[in-house]
Amino acid sequence: MKEFLLVIILLIAGLIGNAQTNTPSSEDENATKVERVFPNPIDDHLFVEITSDDFSKASIVLMDILGNPVQQWEVVEIMPGTQKIRLNLNKLHSGLYLLKVKIGEQNFVNRLRKV
Repeated sequence: MKEFLLVIILLIAGLIGNAQTNTPSSEDENATKVERVFPNPIDDHLFVEITSDDFSKASIVLMDILGNPVQQWEVVEIMPGTQKIRLNLNKLHSGLYLLKVKIGEQNFVNRLRKV
């Protein structure tokens, strides 16, 4: 049973990876996107770099590999241009996590490893 769960977790992690879950339409393809999430693996802090053409709001949630919320941050105001957001993860246990950034109707999910 443990082997089965491990295979399922690895499949989910591989499918989600560093992928954008909603494909934007052609007219807003470059409007707002998560450019980088670094460093990976994580030590104490994580940076999320977002580029936007307009003002918008981003919600950021860190989930365990099963999709359960572990930590959630206040909604972040995004301004036009490139913005770097610093997240403190020093109290987080080692393991695999998913970082979900929702900007408008777009969801960006990145797989992360905490050492």
